[in-house]
Amino acid sequence: MNKLILTLLFTFGIFVNATISQDQIPDEVTVSYTANKKPLKNILLDLSLKTEVNIAFQDEILPVDSLISISYRNTPLGILIDDLIEDTGNKYKIVGDQIVIIRDEFKKSNDQITISGYLTDKLSGESLIAANVFLYDQSMGTISNEYGFYSFTIPKGVQRLYYSYLGYKMDIREIRLRSDTTINVKLDPSVQLNEIIILDNKLLQLEESTASKTELEVELMNSMVSLGGESDVFNLLRSQAGVSTAADGIGGISVRGGSIDQNLVLMDGVPIYNPNHALGLFSIFNSNVIKSATLYKSGFPARYGSRLSSVMDIWIRDGNKEKISGEISAGLLLGKGTIEGPIKKGKSSFLISFRRTFYDRFIQTFSKRLYEWSNDGREGEANYFFYDLNAKVNFKLTDKSSIYFSYYQGKDQFFNNSYIPSQGLNLSILNTNESSWNWGNRMGVVRYSQQLSKKAFLKSSVYLTEYNFETFDLDRAEEFMDTVKVNDFFLAGLYQSKIRDIGVNIDFDYLPNNKNTLRFGSNIIFHSFKPGVLVANAIDSEFNGIEEINKDTLTDRIGTSEIKGTEIQIYFEDNFKPNQHNTFNLGFHQSFIIHENKTFVLPQPRLAYMYNKKDFTFKTSISYVSQYLHLISNSGLGVPVDVWLPSTKILSPQKGWVASMGFNLIGDKGYSFGSELYYKKQNNLLAFNEGEILDINQGSDDWQTNIPVGEGYSYGVETHINKVLGNSLWYMNYTWSKSERQFEKINNGNAFPYVFDRRHNFKFTFVQKFNTSAELTLTWNFATGNPRTLPFLLREVTTDNGDIITLPIYTEKNNHRLPNYHRLDIGFNFYSKYSWGNTKLHLGIINVYARKNPFYIELRRTTASEFEFQPYYIPIPLPSINFSVSF
Repeated sequence: MNKLILTLLFTFGIFVNATISQDQIPDEVTVSYTANKKPLKNILLDLSLKTEVNIAFQDEILPVDSLISISYRNTPLGILIDDLIEDTGNKYKIVGDQIVIIRDEFKKSNDQITISGYLTDKLSGESLIAANVFLYDQSMGTISNEYGFYSFTIPKGVQRLYYSYLGYKMDIREIRLRSDTTINVKLDPSVQLNEIIILDNKLLQLEESTASKTELEVELMNSMVSLGGESDVFNLLRSQAGVSTAADGIGGISVRGGSIDQNLVLMDGVPIYNPNHALGLFSIFNSNVIKSATLYKSGFPARYGSRLSSVMDIWIRDGNKEKISGEISAGLLLGKGTIEGPIKKGKSSFLISFRRTFYDRFIQTFSKRLYEWSNDGREGEANYFFYDLNAKVNFKLTDKSSIYFSYYQGKDQFFNNSYIPSQGLNLSILNTNESSWNWGNRMGVVRYSQQLSKKAFLKSSVYLTEYNFETFDLDRAEEFMDTVKVNDFFLAGLYQSKIRDIGVNIDFDYLPNNKNTLRFGSNIIFHSFKPGVLVANAIDSEFNGIEEINKDTLTDRIGTSEIKGTEIQIYFEDNFKPNQHNTFNLGFHQSFIIHENKTFVLPQPRLAYMYNKKDFTFKTSISYVSQYLHLISNSGLGVPVDVWLPSTKILSPQKGWVASMGFNLIGDKGYSFGSELYYKKQNNLLAFNEGEILDINQGSDDWQTNIPVGEGYSYGVETHINKVLGNSLWYMNYTWSKSERQFEKINNGNAFPYVFDRRHNFKFTFVQKFNTSAELTLTWNFATGNPRTLPFLLREVTTDNGDIITLPIYTEKNNHRLPNYHRLDIGFNFYSKYSWGNTKLHLGIINVYARKNPFYIELRRTTASEFEFQPYYIPIPLPSINFSVSF
């Protein structure tokens, strides 16, 4: 009778394709056990009693009387049993809540089979990027690509497969595999808007990347305190080790000492030239529509090219394929709305999202009052707004092919005009400051994906991306003796960047076996640039004596020359895993840049290695990288001025080496500790020379020879300690770094600190989940002040017509450091769940203790021979409020 019951259990276990609850996995119960020359049968019975897991077996199939000596500590029961029966021709399987040892009919088979399929969100049908698929013992594994496709070659037989993705319930399937099989899996999201985040060891994230790579958690992004209550992925990005910003977040992002043009920012695989709103306080990525965000700081896979410092790969959601859903939210600064749903249920979907600031008139009115309340007699006004539009549709053509259409458009507009009269006994000085910035991005892409076989996948796209930037800045001081003008100092600049790219990409993923993941492909980009730089100074005879110096005056003199170029990229990479613990990423990226009669050939080898065993990971990588594009930026007074330029026959592409080495150790109860060293060496860098008059639209190539060209290097060490289990989550990191630049034409040829050089940078993020309805979030940052170029000397200069004017003299590049930066932000999130949807209320305070961190400095004349610096900063704590409704 007992044998009959056991036979029925065997039959049921072998032929059923079961999905096992992640809360009832008997072989994952950990146990410590020691035996010295003890019969196998007794050991199995001891383990059954010790773990309270029933272990069923037949004496006839096991050498039950063989004497065994073993010693294990805190080991999963399944691994221990595997070791005990490894040479017996048997294996175990899970049947309900017990472990059953059976004959392994595939034990002597060396046959391999391939399973493939797609991983999607169970509720929305969204594809899941970089989801994990692996065997129960983690000896083999893979991840899904950008379209949710995975392919996995494993031994034939009864296998237990784990499907996991952060924020989703794990799916565990025990399946009898005799031939190639398609398995599509829909994972159930376990973290909804108002659910508590409790990470568990069973929510296993495989260490699959040899690169210095961070998967940014979208849920954490939505929890963090942010300006005006607007969740932003760059706010989360700025909290990462090795990532620094200019003053109080304004001026873009630097990764490991690199410049902002050395960051490759991708939206649905399309390069974006300026991902910032509000000069860096927000990004163009609407948090409502982000599917995934990944940061690479070094060890870049060969498929990523064209930049020297980092890759920020962001994918936008495709839209809900199952039902109409949406979200509406409003904060202190802006409002936004998203609607999505199926065009044909389960086959196609759409997504539309729009956000805009709504305080334009308030800013204009308030700025006038603010100037009136100033103690220096200032008059003027300011205004600012931005908007974003995301639209996307997709169609599933067949079970193995899909087509996607994506569109983005965004724009920023800002102006600030002020007048400061200064009265003396006989001499009066009128200070005029005018600034305006207008910039925007536009992107459209058509993507087509095709599963070619169980091991091969095709990805292709055609895209258009545009970026337009224009800024005008004027500082003017007019001296009057009584009512007669006796001196006129002004420095004005008009800067433009107009870029238009048309690109075609074709990429292949091929997984021949469980040791190699091959990626190869090619793309071609047709670039068009229209740069414009015109700086006017009172000493310049062309502008001397002109009464009206304004934007129109310079616009009439600036040209509209167009620079074109073609960039061709070919790459190949192999993620080679010879065994369970060692992984190599071998890659080669080849770029060809064609500009007029000049062709640059830029070979870029990539090599990365990772050792991973249990809770310890070691990584090292070295890459030779280059980029076709240049961005010249000022580092002096005021906000950054950025002009994009292509490589030409005179201006060579940027090149450099990037190397890193580090480790990570995962401890008990969700703690992790790690550290990483990095080093960068860069050549062919461009820069502004402060105070120099530059006109790149004079109709010749002379301007190219006048731009300073130099080199740079940066190095540092990053250390982090994180706690990612339970109701209290915290992330803490410290970076010590140094970044310098050197140009023959700047600073007398001496090296100087780069504008993003911060010697010390400490960041702390804390999230406390009280229950399913409330959480506290806190962030505190400390960083050494940024360097800036400030004039410390005034000198009288005689113009061509004999007039004497006073000009500021810049003695050294980046000769001044702003005060050390630190800021505390605190917020609370309150969640509610209803039958029709969810709500979230965010309340917070930015800059809790009112630290005066300057983000803008203005130079102002006070007397004929003196001047002063006027810093601008957030003088008081700012509220952060947002309310959202999703359905």
